[in-house]
Amino acid sequence: IASQQVQRLETAMCQRRRWPVGVFEQFLATHPLLRHLVQRLVWGVYRVEGEGRYGGELLATFRVAEDGSYATAKDDEYTLPEGEIRIGLPHALELPEADAAQFGQCFADYQLQQPFAQLGRESHRFSPQEAEQEKLIRWKDRIVPTGKIMGLTSKGWRRGEAQDGGGIWYYTKDIGNGRLIELAFDPGIIVGMTDEYPEQTLQELTICPQSGNRWQQTKTDAFATLDTIVASELIREMETLIS
Repeated sequence: IASQQVQRLETAMCQRRRWPVGVFEQFLATHPLLRHLVQRLVWGVYRVEGEGRYGGELLATFRVAEDGSYATAKDDEYTLPEGEIRIGLPHALELPEADAAQFGQCFADYQLQQPFAQLGRESHRFSPQEAEQEKLIRWKDRIVPTGKIMGLTSKGWRRGEAQDGGGIWYYTKDIGNGRLIELAFDPGIIVGMTDEYPEQTLQELTICPQSGNRWQQTKTDAFATLDTIVASELIREMETLIS
C-alpha cells in the first residue's frame, strides 16, 4: 500500500495536481498512513483559477512537521492563507532555489529522507531542433524489454487499443488540455501472450489530440508546445525506460 501511495504522490507532483485545503488536511496531512509520507515532502500553496485541480501559481511553500503543524523553509511556524487556494507538491523546476536549498538543509537536519526525488530532482529539456519537431526520434530503434514497456503504466501511461490479432503497438499518456503523448514500438505486445515478443524496438513519439479515431488523425503538435515540467518528466521516463 505504501509503495502505491508513493507512486500516487509522485505522479501528482509531475502532473501538477492540486487539492482543496480541506481535502489535503483530511486525506493527506492527518491521514494515519499518508502523513508519514507527507511529512517528508515540500508542499506548496497555489492560486488556481476557478475550481481547477491542476497547475496554478505557486504562492508559498511549507512542510508538515511531526506534530502536524506547518513550517516554512526556515523552520518558522506557518499558517495557511485564507481564501480560495489549493495545495500541491511543487516540482523542482518551479521551486525557488532559495527554498529548495533551505528545505534540503532542514530535511537533512531532521534526517528526513524523501520517498521520491523532489528536492534536487534532475531536469531535462529538448534540444532546439527536437523542440521544433512533431515526431521525436531521440530513442528510435532502441531495444527494450517488453516488461519495461508494460511498466510504463505505473508512470501514468495507458496501453493502446488492441488491433488485429490482439496486438498493441503503442502506449499513450494524458498530458492535459485534450492531448496525449504517444509512444510507438515494434513488433508489439500480444494480449494474453505477453511473452510472445520479449523485446520491443522503440519508434517515434508524437503529440496528438485525445479524442477521435487514432488511425484517422493527421494533426500533431511540435514538442515545443509542451510545458517545461511535462517535457522534463517525459525525457526522464524515456531515459529510465532505455537504461
